[in-house]
Amino acid sequence: MATDAPPQSRRLEVAHGLRGLTLKGGFLNKLILDGHKVVENRSWIIPPGWYALHTGKGSMKVGEFERLQSLFNAECAERNLHPSMENYTKCRNTGICGVVHISHALPLDKMNGNRWASGPFCHVISDAAFLNEPIPCLGALGLWKLTGKQIDNLNDQLSTMEFRSTGHEQAFPPDDAALAAAKKRQREERAEHREKKRAREM
Repeated sequence: MATDAPPQSRRLEVAHGLRGLTLKGGFLNKLILDGHKVVENRSWIIPPGWYALHTGKGSMKVGEFERLQSLFNAECAERNLHPSMENYTKCRNTGICGVVHISHALPLDKMNGNRWASGPFCHVISDAAFLNEPIPCLGALGLWKLTGKQIDNLNDQLSTMEFRSTGHEQAFPPDDAALAAAKKRQREERAEHREKKRAREM
């Protein structure tokens, strides 16, 4: 995993207008911010850019936690790394625990079987940083707007945060044609589903 600072072209210097992205479970956020989890999987497209990474309220299901732990252990074994839980305490409570830069999205079939990719749209994480002091807040579904107080808190921490580039965007480069085809396929499948539903209701 690369640990260099992000290039000047995509450094986060002011958190103005930053949106929040909520994930369920602090372990999931730890894996992203530590550079292990390559992508964030969604059924919709997240625009490229910086986002405040937020741990949502509630606990992850035991089976899901065990699945992630198994993936984490497998990656550490491959890379000859110790599966450390360092930084997990920064992510375990409900609130903003870090920031991430999403480089681009790819369809699942362009992820070359990567263990962290489940799709249908895989958003490649190019840069990440833990907050020194997490910001307690509830968050919301989808992409949500941070309050002025939360933005100020983030800006106060930016200069002392340790930003790292993951290199994932180089391992999984953009493929605009494949992404457009996947979005078209999703639209067609949803249209077909609506037609079948209407037919059943007639």
